[in-house]
Parts: sequence; structure tokens; C-alpha cells
Amino acid sequence: MRITETHTDLRQCDVRHIRGMHTALTWITQRTVNDFKVAYVDVYIRCVGSLVRPQNIAAMRQHGEFRSIRFGGSLNPLIESNSDNQQLCAGLFERLLIARSRGPVYLFLNGDGGAGKEPLKTRIIEFENLRQAFFDHCFVLALNHFAFKQQSELFFHGSDCNRIASVSSSGQYRTDTNPGEGNKMGTPARVVVLPQATSILRIEELTLPDPGPTQVVVKQFASGICHSQLHQMHRPRQNPIVLGHESTGVVLKTGADVSHVVEGDMVMVTWVPRNTLAATAVPVRATLTVSDGEAQSENVFTWADHTIADQQYVVKVDPGIDRDVTAIIGCAVMTGAGAVINTAKVQAGNSVAIFGVGGVGLSAVVAAKVAGANPIIAVDLDDAKLEFAKRFGATHCINASNQDPVAAIHALTPRPGEFTIMRTPVSGADFTFDCIGIRKTMEQIVPAARAGRFGASDGGTAVLVGVPSTPVELNAIDVLINEKHFIGSIGGSCAPDRDFPRFLDWQEEGHLDLHAMVTQRYRIEDINEATTALQEGRISGRAILEFD
Repeated sequence: MRITETHTDLRQCDVRHIRGMHTALTWITQRTVNDFKVAYVDVYIRCVGSLVRPQNIAAMRQHGEFRSIRFGGSLNPLIESNSDNQQLCAGLFERLLIARSRGPVYLFLNGDGGAGKEPLKTRIIEFENLRQAFFDHCFVLALNHFAFKQQSELFFHGSDCNRIASVSSSGQYRTDTNPGEGNKMGTPARVVVLPQATSILRIEELTLPDPGPTQVVVKQFASGICHSQLHQMHRPRQNPIVLGHESTGVVLKTGADVSHVVEGDMVMVTWVPRNTLAATAVPVRATLTVSDGEAQSENVFTWADHTIADQQYVVKVDPGIDRDVTAIIGCAVMTGAGAVINTAKVQAGNSVAIFGVGGVGLSAVVAAKVAGANPIIAVDLDDAKLEFAKRFGATHCINASNQDPVAAIHALTPRPGEFTIMRTPVSGADFTFDCIGIRKTMEQIVPAARAGRFGASDGGTAVLVGVPSTPVELNAIDVLINEKHFIGSIGGSCAPDRDFPRFLDWQEEGHLDLHAMVTQRYRIEDINEATTALQEGRISGRAILEFD
């Protein structure tokens, strides 16, 4: 089959309508409808060039699954005037008859909606002769539910056309002989659930609801397995929960108000809003109805082969990225690397010490290397992990089970000729990062930071990156006298829309070896084995779940 002509008034067309047309074309190329299989698509968009908004043209070109697009002024504009509308209909009817001779034709109709408006009445109601002569051989696609309803009430009711589809901008679709009724398909999913009373995870098969106005349904390829989930698993809770907060996948469905992704887009799911400054509403965290109650998430859940999330947690990325190892960008890389480049703003020549070199710590090592820091000191309890950290840029390694890491860091970072207010030599790292979050490491990063030089420069900065699981006591005198800083970094202070492309560039340029960083892979059936291995420290880098 071939789509030979499609017409829309781009003066009234916004990004949502363009997205709807893209959804419709994608839909018909992937499905068999009434035994008609569409083999390829060749689309020509005609309009009055002077009235086409530049942003609409850009948006149309962005969704480039169309085989070809031609903009021209060969058709009269769709305007309110009945006489002009009649003339347009006559010209369009002739073109459609020619198209019909080539085979079955798919006609796209777009209603712009709006309270009290009847766009299809003013645009196509004069197509009365098409009802008898043409539409019984056409396949009709309406690009939103309003248009579909209008077609049903104003045009197709009682006609011979029984091949009607409604494709909304949310990606929902239907085909039947009784247009106008809703169609909630849902999405089958296998989801890891943590019950209220036990730490043993189970896999539950359920149906995700269709997305709300600001939600997106994503088919997932891989998800990271993070220490944060271990904290969730061992905390008291009042209800079952769903886990995981970083993944890579493809969009299956979008809500009516979602504007930055469409069906078929490659995306990353993350627990941090993609662009807080541009957000107009607080993002909604995902919840699911499971067998033993309402399961809550911490913003998102990605330990599932399909997920549903608020649009603020879904980041569009290049379709050519690796589908598996990039899953760890949404938490591990973002948190560790972001703490270095966003929170601390490490510069070339700064000295850096990183406590804990798992997935988050290794990402911090990478970012420190990219920033030009020297030395880059890795601190851990495992010689194998420390040796592994050298692959990512660590210049020195300290095994804290064998020596005092604070003293060792000061020995590696002397500042000859500089003295503190207490007349002691200045030493210590410019920036220290705790990527673990236990009491001991939180209490080590401040004394390991460089003391200030009285009247000349303030002290070093200790950055808390890991999620704290214990209380902490700080030496306030050290902070005061040496003018040190103790700050927190949540999610690496990242704006995913801005930072994820940067991290993907690092991978492309060879700075960030995600394939080396992902050291274990598990199936969803092995989730309990995976969390046990993480708990016991048997994962040197980062582990992922793979769903394909």
C-alpha cells in the first residue's frame, strides 16, 4: 500500500498535531489493519508556504520517519469561507480519485479541538460526495479523539466506511466499526515487587494502565541495579514498593500533554526531573496496583520489562546508543560524575579523593579525569576494586583496611610553603567525595580535605554523594578554623536534558567506558541473586538487568 497524499492546515498545526501524524504513520507501518499491510510510506504535505510556522516545519523534519516531505502552495488554504472550502474540497476530491486508482488510500484528518469548535464541520463537511464515492475504499485516520468524535457525529455516521482508526497524540489507537467509544488497551508487564513484610523480591505479571496526560509508557531494554535499592529493601515500609530508577528503553505510548517524546523514541528513564526549570507542574511518582496492595515507587520504577513514568523522568536520546550499558547513566554515572562537574565544579589541577569506587565512585573518577584533576585518589577496602579504578583514571589507590586513608591523602597532597592559621603545613585534597554514605566515610572526608590558608584561600570541600544510612558527627573546629566546606550532592546536581548528552559524548569519545563499568548482567528472574551479590560486595562495577 502507499500513502500518496495527506493534507493538513499547518496554520492551525502545532507540535502536538505533528506528533500525532508521526504516531499515525508509525502505527500503520507496523500493523495489519483489515488485511491491508502497509509496505512503505511516501507522504506529501501541502499547504500555503507563507503561513507555515518555522517551528512546525522544524518539528515535522525532526520526526523524520516520513519517506519524503514536500512543502508547497499548490492547494488552496483551508479557511473558514464556505466558497473557498468548496473549491478546496473539489480539488482534493480529484486528487484522491487519482490516488485511489493506485490502490487503497489512507486519508489523514486533523481536528484541532478546543471547546465549542467544530473544525471538521468547517473543513471537510463539504466532502459529502466522498462518502458515497470514495470513503468505502479508504482507510481513515483521525489524529486526535476530538477529531474522531467529530467524524463519527458529523460525517461517517451511517456511511459504508467501516475501516476507521483513531490515533491520538497519546499514542492510543483503535480500529472498529463503532467509532467514538474509548479503547484502553493497557500494557502487559513483568514487574519486580518488594512486599511490605519481607525483603525477598517477587516478579508479578500485571497490566500497566494507559498513560495519563503527562505520562509515558516505556518498553525497557536494561536497568541498573543500585545500592539505593538495598536501602529501600531494608527500611521499614507501610506498603509494597516497586524499585529501580535508571534504564534505557523505547517509548510505546505517551499521554496527551507529553510534548518532548513520541512513540518509537529511544529514551532513558531516571529518577531526577529532566528539566526542573522548564517544568510547569510537579512530576507525579509512579504507583501500581499489585496483588497485595498499592505499590509505591521513589519517582520511577525500572526493575520491570515495561514501565510507566511521568514525562519529567523520561529523557529522549539518540536512537543509535547502546541499549544495555547506557542504562546506568540514569543514576550511577549521573550521580558520581555530576557531583564532580556540577556540584564541586572540579577544575584542572585540583586534587581529588574519592571514597568508594563502585559504579558511582568510578563515574566520579572518570569525571575528575575529564576535568583534568591531579592527583585522583581512589579509596576503598578491596584491592581488586582499587586496581579496577585505575582503568578509569585513578592515579593513586588507598586500601582503607590497611592504612589510615586521611593520613595517606595528606601525605599525597602537600602544599609546600603554605601554612594554616595554626602555623601547620597545608595539605589535603581540594575535593573529597564520599560515594558510600556510611558514618565512617562521612566522618573521614572532612579531615581529608585541604585546610585553608588564612587570609589567602579557604579550605577544601567535602562532598556527600552516597545516601546516608547512619548519623554522623563532624569536627566543627576543623570546619571553622580551616574554613572547610561540607556539602551534599543529590543526583549529581544534574539536569538530565543537559547532562545525559554530555555523558553519551564521553562514551563516544572514549572517556567513559560503560562496557567495562558494567561488570555483571542478570535476567529479571535472577533479581534476588543480583541484590544478594550487591549486598555482599561481589559486584566490582555496576550490575544491570537485561530484558531482551
